[in-house]
Amino acid sequence: SRSRSPHGRSRRSPSRARRSRCSPPSRRRSPSPHGRSPRSSPSRSPMRSPSVPRRSASAPAGVSPAAGKKDASVARGMPQQSNTCARTSFRTFVLQELSEGVQPEDAVAKYNLYLKQSAEQQLESFKTTELFYDLYHPLAALRRYDLRIHLTHKSADAFLRDMQQNRFDGCCWRAPAAGIVRGSTKCTLAGHLQAPHFAVDPDVDSLLIHIVPHNASVWNIFDVLTDCSGLLSVAWTHPAAHDMSREMRARFASPAEARAALNALAVLQLNHGITLRPVLVSPSPELVALVAPPEMSHPDRIRKDEAISARIVRHLDSLFGIKPEITQALLGAVGSPEAKLDLQLLYLQRVHHFCFYAATWGKDEWDLKNTCEVAMVRMHVDCAQQAPAEGAWARLHEKRLEAFLASAQLDRPSMPLMQTEKASEKMSEACSANIDKLEEGKFTCKLCGKLFKGPEFVEKHIRKVHLDIFHPIYEEANQQAAYEAYTADPRKPNMDCLPLLS
Repeated sequence: SRSRSPHGRSRRSPSRARRSRCSPPSRRRSPSPHGRSPRSSPSRSPMRSPSVPRRSASAPAGVSPAAGKKDASVARGMPQQSNTCARTSFRTFVLQELSEGVQPEDAVAKYNLYLKQSAEQQLESFKTTELFYDLYHPLAALRRYDLRIHLTHKSADAFLRDMQQNRFDGCCWRAPAAGIVRGSTKCTLAGHLQAPHFAVDPDVDSLLIHIVPHNASVWNIFDVLTDCSGLLSVAWTHPAAHDMSREMRARFASPAEARAALNALAVLQLNHGITLRPVLVSPSPELVALVAPPEMSHPDRIRKDEAISARIVRHLDSLFGIKPEITQALLGAVGSPEAKLDLQLLYLQRVHHFCFYAATWGKDEWDLKNTCEVAMVRMHVDCAQQAPAEGAWARLHEKRLEAFLASAQLDRPSMPLMQTEKASEKMSEACSANIDKLEEGKFTCKLCGKLFKGPEFVEKHIRKVHLDIFHPIYEEANQQAAYEAYTADPRKPNMDCLPLLS
């Protein structure tokens, strides 16, 4: 029988509502995982080639902005049914799982135990996803670091070539005289790579993959992209809260190379039979930049900023290991303090994704654009109107830069130590299991049959030649390190879309 709640909704009686907690009436649903294809176990080695809240996407070519992620999922060919078993609410748990005479404190204790068990089950389910590897595995962390270093070196080399070919002549980071709307802190710039600002629009010649699901690794997609010519940059977002999917972008040197990469990804099949529907991004017709207050255009302030920006260039170049000749060529450029400042600001923006006036360091060029637009330039000041003297904004700006210099770090991720007592004991056990004593003073390696005078020589031989027997020990250490990284992550993905494993 049914009864009416005070809010007008029907409610099952306790006697008819007691059923398994794996199918609560109010559970949420999401796309289910799919079958695995042989193509795509993610590469677990550090780099094949020399590595946020979700970003708002520019309208992709041929795809309506209103299509949304549901249409992208349908286009990808993924089934829409779900085997998700979301956690039961306290009210539903009491009605379904507990007898009528249970005491309130017992009900709360049983429900807390249920929540603990559900969290453990969801974590075990999460560990089986490719997303867990991408976020927390030590090899994935090392590969992300190597990718970021590689792309930064590539950008620095390209910047030096452009400098040597005088492509940045006339570089000026003042806002256009007619481009600022009265009362606004924004202006429009000439366009992608156009003088005098030479700003980069990361959506030009770029691909967008709306959804990389949690059971697919971004590294499988990256491996295909590295086989395509002209790759300049690649990035992906933090998992979305509702389904743990990620957005992935890649920028290429030309439209033809972007189109070739699009075709390569269109035929790619990942784990669980997942296919991708990448699209070419349609860049915005206008580039928008932020505008700093007029006091930043004062000659004294420009001289100070030229010196501070040079310090930031040296600091970031040292963190990334940029060749000293590139740093010296940039800082040794001939020109007025304003011309030197503007060239250094352009270098920081394009190579290190650092916005000088906002004191913001982006993870990639899309991350920086979402925070600071394509640039932040100085207010245009006419000759008849002198820039005001340094004020509160300039002083706060200088404090932000000094704080950045004192705190900015880029440490190489460490691999799990194998010199721990537990790991050493397991490795010794693996060696002992492969040593056979034939007679006194005569021992053999079971793996290859080679003879030795003592067991210590066999163990030394195994540790040098037969390293593959230690791979399970290494992987166990990696998994433990991944779990520790997960527990320490303040931005853990929402796992409610994952099934509860029994």
